[in-house]
Amino acid sequence: MSSDRHRLDEIGEQLRQLYLKKPVLVFLGNPLRGDDKVGLLIGRRFIRVSRYPYLIICWEGIENCISKIKQINRGSLLLVDAVHAGLAPGTIIFAGQGEVDENFLASTHSLPLSILSGVHKLEFDVLGIQVENTEIDQPVSPSVLRAARMVLQLLKKTFG
Repeated sequence: MSSDRHRLDEIGEQLRQLYLKKPVLVFLGNPLRGDDKVGLLIGRRFIRVSRYPYLIICWEGIENCISKIKQINRGSLLLVDAVHAGLAPGTIIFAGQGEVDENFLASTHSLPLSILSGVHKLEFDVLGIQVENTEIDQPVSPSVLRAARMVLQLLKKTFG
């Protein structure tokens, strides 16, 4: 448990450093696919309690939010999403764009993440939760819901 607390403290510090760039927070997910909807759940709750001005909820893949992201024009993104990282379900990770491959995000999207940095010149980091189940018409797994509450607390503490 102390290693989990230490990892969350490290993620909190990474988020505080990222806050200095005032990134756009982009909450991703697919509302029909079990744990894949966790980014959307976090985003809906965060929007209700936050005054942070740069927030986007992407229901249908990041490719459908590029124009909104570019309109806000911050240059830096924090993608909040379910991930396939090969870790225990509910594990929270923070990864920079250099650590992310094309199959990392669990969300259904057709835009490769490399397009964000290559074509659109956007820097991004990922705050993710390891999925357990992304089957159609399934609820979010208990371990992923617990992690979502922790992520929400980290975001509220850092981004208000």
